[in-house]
Amino acid sequence: MADVGAVVGVSSLAVPETGSTTNPGQGVIAGGIAVMYNLMYQSALDSQYMYNYINAQLQIANFTQGDAATIQTLIAGNTASATSTVSMNSTVYNDMLKNNISVIDPNGGATKSISDFLGLPANATNAQITAVGVTNVQLTAIENALNSAHNTASNNGTQGNLQMQQILQRYSMITAMINSMQQMIFDLTQAIAKAING
Repeated sequence: MADVGAVVGVSSLAVPETGSTTNPGQGVIAGGIAVMYNLMYQSALDSQYMYNYINAQLQIANFTQGDAATIQTLIAGNTASATSTVSMNSTVYNDMLKNNISVIDPNGGATKSISDFLGLPANATNAQITAVGVTNVQLTAIENALNSAHNTASNNGTQGNLQMQQILQRYSMITAMINSMQQMIFDLTQAIAKAING
């Protein structure tokens, strides 16, 4: 996907000088153009921020979906008994820890970090993580947390796209207004020149 800030021209914006004309009408219009350029620049910054936000939400939605599938596989393979365990997947653990995805403990309903939920230190090594045995009840709680994070990120991405459309529409409107003002200055200059020259 293209850099939205580059697409809307944030690097090429230049606010015109408002005192470059001796005609009062031109000065007022030029001042309005300067305001419009500032609004255009802010819209370009907003679009870059929103692009980064949408991209971050997309990444979260993608990895949580993959991690949830990994947990489903662990659950499907852990059928010996209700209390049998399998090794915790270190990739899933690290993803959840890095992105602050909390788990609702089925024993009491408290919300916990993945490290607290599994009784591990925050800086646990992969060897320590995979040494932890998790039951299907615990795995289901982890899967639910991942699905919840996935849904939230997907919704955030959708809302971000709607906001991005509004920002780009605002940018287009500002551009049209600048073009209109510049045409007004041109027409005014032409009229003044015509009046002077008779």
